[in-house]
Amino acid sequence: MTDKPETLTIEHAGMAIGFTDTENGLMQYTFNTESNLKSKVPAIPFPPFELAVAGIPYGHSPALIAGLTNLPREMKLQSWSSDEEKLTMAYKHERLGLKVETELRFIPGAAVIRQSTVVTNEGTLPVVLTHVSSMCVQGIATDGGAALA
Repeated sequence: MTDKPETLTIEHAGMAIGFTDTENGLMQYTFNTESNLKSKVPAIPFPPFELAVAGIPYGHSPALIAGLTNLPREMKLQSWSSDEEKLTMAYKHERLGLKVETELRFIPGAAVIRQSTVVTNEGTLPVVLTHVSSMCVQGIATDGGAALA
């Protein structure tokens, strides 16, 4: 990981994905058409994934309408890297020993982002995953969105 930024904005094909620093490291909080927001709806920082495990109550997550689980918010960013082609982030849940790695790959010439998520149990006890998202995006159109031509 490089210097600890307060914010990170990744721009690709008219999309701006914003991350902000929290007590657990960078969390995604906006997904907009511009990085220079004029008026902004408050967003809730959250990792770019959702997961749940057996034996842990789902509870309420303020970032999701369905209220899945707060488990991802307990994870800490371990590392991240970014270049023209992708953004890779690795989060760790110390108590459960779970590591979650996400890769956002930017498709050249298209307003498309392909995400993959890999969960690894680095702990000593078995963990049963009951849910892993293919993608979790926070703060969609908090800038009001752009009009389609």
